[in-house]
Amino acid sequence: MTDHDQIREWIEKRGGSPATAGAPGSGESSLLVVHYPDTSETDVQQVSWDDFFRHFESQNLVLVCARDTEGIEEPNRDFEFVPR
Repeated sequence: MTDHDQIREWIEKRGGSPATAGAPGSGESSLLVVHYPDTSETDVQQVSWDDFFRHFESQNLVLVCARDTEGIEEPNRDFEFVPR
């Protein structure tokens, strides 16, 4: 997926929020991630959707994700960001 509205809907449907991971100020670029509050991730910084998509576009990424399966109550959270 590359459509921002679809990506935001997919992430929010799973209880996620936009975030980055890595050491800001270290000279290394932060990784784009999705933060789920029910996980034990500690090295994430929540960002605005605008910042998230600015990062997404500047890195020329696409979201590859699992489709929902009929009859499954919990939506699948499997995804990865890959270069276009």
